[in-house]
Amino acid sequence: MLFSEENSLIPYIAIIKWFYRQEDAKKKDGGNWVVNDTRELFYSFHRNEVPVESVMHRCLVNFVPDHKQLPRGRGFIVRKVYDTVDKKLWKLTDKDYAVSQQREIDLLVDKSLSRLGDLPDL
Repeated sequence: MLFSEENSLIPYIAIIKWFYRQEDAKKKDGGNWVVNDTRELFYSFHRNEVPVESVMHRCLVNFVPDHKQLPRGRGFIVRKVYDTVDKKLWKLTDKDYAVSQQREIDLLVDKSLSRLGDLPDL
């Protein structure tokens, strides 16, 4: 539950999204995936329950397609989705996701790009 922006007595209810760092995303044949930027995380559709006391603070995460230049500045970067079952990485722009997952990815990319402005193509 989160405090609402309008300082209402009724809090918002939220779901926290799950990400993997490079060292936590294992390849099927062992080892880890290579990232080009220390800010890079992998998004996941993995679900898990954690105690609320383990939440430290909010952070900024930018979803940036592979064909766009990485933004400078603060925040983490997501360019790939980690499949925890098959231990594979998928591009944000891949179209092999279930419809609901594709909508979720598209929404996260759109929100990031609207916040970051026009990022140049690579």
